[in-house]
Amino acid sequence: MWFELHYALIINTTPINYIAKQVILLFVVINRTRIVQFERTLKRVKAVKDEVKELHPLLNELFRSLPTIKHVEYKQGNREAGADFVVVKQDPVWKQDEYVGVVVKSGKITQNSHDVTAQIDQCATMKRTINGKKEILVNEIWVVTSLGITQNAQDYFSQKYTNHKVKFIGPEELSNMVVDYLPEYFEGISIPINHYLQKTKESIERLQASTKLWFQGMNGLNINQELIFRDNRKYSKNNTKVIRHKNVNIDALINKGGVSLIEGSIGSGKSSLLRSTAIRYLDPIKFENERRLPVYVQFKDFGEEHNFSLESLIHLETNDFNGEDIKYIVMIDGIDETHHNIDERLEVLEKIIYEAESNDRIKLIMTSRISEKDTLLSRLKSHVRTYQIAPLSMKQVINIINTACSQLNTKNRIIEDLKKSNLFKALPKTPIAAILLAKLLNENNKEIPSNLTELYSKYTEIALGRWDIDKELTKEKEFDAAEAITKNLAKYFFDNDLLVISKIEAKQFFYGYLDKRKMGLNADELFDKIANRSEIFYVDETKNTFGFRHRTFIEFFYAKNAITTDDFKINPTCFEAQWLAVSFFWVGLQRDCPSAIRNFALTKPSDERGEILKLINMGNVLLAGYSTEYDVITQAIAQTFSDAGKYFKEITNTGSTSVFSNFSEMQLLSLFRHLLADSYGYDFFADAIEEAMLLIDDDGSLSVEERIYALFFLETSLTNPSGDDLFKHLIEKYSKKLPMCVALGITHESRNKDMKNKYISKVMRNVKKITETREMQQHINILYEKPIKHLSVK
Repeated sequence: MWFELHYALIINTTPINYIAKQVILLFVVINRTRIVQFERTLKRVKAVKDEVKELHPLLNELFRSLPTIKHVEYKQGNREAGADFVVVKQDPVWKQDEYVGVVVKSGKITQNSHDVTAQIDQCATMKRTINGKKEILVNEIWVVTSLGITQNAQDYFSQKYTNHKVKFIGPEELSNMVVDYLPEYFEGISIPINHYLQKTKESIERLQASTKLWFQGMNGLNINQELIFRDNRKYSKNNTKVIRHKNVNIDALINKGGVSLIEGSIGSGKSSLLRSTAIRYLDPIKFENERRLPVYVQFKDFGEEHNFSLESLIHLETNDFNGEDIKYIVMIDGIDETHHNIDERLEVLEKIIYEAESNDRIKLIMTSRISEKDTLLSRLKSHVRTYQIAPLSMKQVINIINTACSQLNTKNRIIEDLKKSNLFKALPKTPIAAILLAKLLNENNKEIPSNLTELYSKYTEIALGRWDIDKELTKEKEFDAAEAITKNLAKYFFDNDLLVISKIEAKQFFYGYLDKRKMGLNADELFDKIANRSEIFYVDETKNTFGFRHRTFIEFFYAKNAITTDDFKINPTCFEAQWLAVSFFWVGLQRDCPSAIRNFALTKPSDERGEILKLINMGNVLLAGYSTEYDVITQAIAQTFSDAGKYFKEITNTGSTSVFSNFSEMQLLSLFRHLLADSYGYDFFADAIEEAMLLIDDDGSLSVEERIYALFFLETSLTNPSGDDLFKHLIEKYSKKLPMCVALGITHESRNKDMKNKYISKVMRNVKKITETREMQQHINILYEKPIKHLSVK
């Protein structure tokens, strides 16, 4: 108050100009605000009761905010050696590191606080390691207390420790530091929540940094990922056109609430999107504004540590924060990254979704690769909004390459060559593909890979040191050993469904391989070079764990190992979610493999689930084998769509026990049409689809109805159909034999594509004519609305 009175007196009695007066008034307002903030902070500091759960988190964040502090280590527990924290600060004059041991107490410190004396003694005399390596003695000791220290205690400790620099930080000093360097900490957010925000953010940032494929020159790059809403895409009796939804960002998805599934192809950035979103929502200011708390977990850990219970996850991670008014954004990453089969996962997902829908405080977001999503969702009883990560635009891919290759003199020529290359047309527009390509071009700008598998091959060779041989930076045998050990590690990770292993366990692979060979290589040196300097692995020094930076590296090297050992069997399991990428790389690594392609196409699934997975995922296998003779690809396409025609007929005729028995016939036709178009709607397949129509027409083993279904699915899978020829082949030959569902499907496709020709017009006229009778209208209602399981066997 005296401060404000003093300045009021100056303003009212001193002849100063208007601007100066405004400056003084502003200074008064700022100072008054700071005083209020200090008093509020002091009250919160003195209210701290729990040293470990409240005071330690505050200091951990505060110390990291101080301008002269270089490093902070939290030493609570049996590692503390008297110091709860060790702080590394830099001397402002000599620029040398000084080490401060911090003793923390939540109560009042008196002369009789013998536990404090014991801690200071230990702190001053015991050596300790810093950064996990360097052994040091502290130069200074800070004693921090939230309730103060008596004058007698200060005098006692000062006399006792005359040879040591001891500083006492009471609640007033602590509050001043918080106001100056961490002003948002107490602004409406409780200490436990602040602790959760800080701890979780650090944990996710560490995971993001260790698994993110990033390199020098890309730190300022931001890849803005958008989501495409995927509706059920069913043919509806009353619809005229498909509604085109605008792309949205993940914040819009979160604001909608409910349960959402984000799907994406290999390396599309699903995990990175979830983690970066969680980090944003862990910002204290954003939390204070929205009161929504992210909880991130990987599906495998969710099962092992929480038995797939959202209640257990939230309670153990957050302790519910004593019933505070908070909503939770639960992010479950990688529901496909497990060895559970689809039926087991379906049961688990039903349980999770039911729990989320029963609690209006939970927004649930899950991620999965695109492989069996349509099958999974079609069998879920609950409603799940599905989104797909939008492919990167040409501009975004070029921007990544521009950023990464900024130092190359030939950058512009590379980009122009790249635009004309086959790779750029076939390259998945995903962050991982763009980043790997950028890294590859940055290291060696002479060669552009021709497909995704070759991109992985060339990139992993760089990472393991193949091209360092030409620069005489490494030896051929060192690369050979590194690649062999990496393949062994990949097999171990994949077979045992592992995300990480201990650093010690990882080193055993290096010892085990080199001990059996006279290669003249040191296992520890090779481990250090490969684990710490390659971009395939990461080592988390805080947890002493080791892992692959991306799951696709495990799958790629597993496939490479399977080729070396001849240990890959083509069977229906190859189309399962957890095996699909391995199958893709295994085929791609062989380049020209007609026998393998034929065997994949002729694989006979043992059950309906296998049938579905083969239809969905055979396209990926064919794309991987792009170097194989095109006739073999064409025959495989014909085989796959013939199977689809037979399978569709089987369900509609005798499908009461089918997994799709709850669908109506038109819903099922729409599902098959989109499922197959998603899998085979690539330019690469366009000529094969045209040729496959002729092969299916000549296939005497198919009934007319089966041929019609197969041809309809082929027509609707073409990427850029000609308006004049759309459905020409099907209608010219089978116009009088078209099942009603196919005739209706043709009318829907014509409207959705905004295409019409004389063949389609003929079908539409026939449909209009025969649907004028009440009996036929009732039949059409059944096609659209009545589940197949309620129909009489045809």
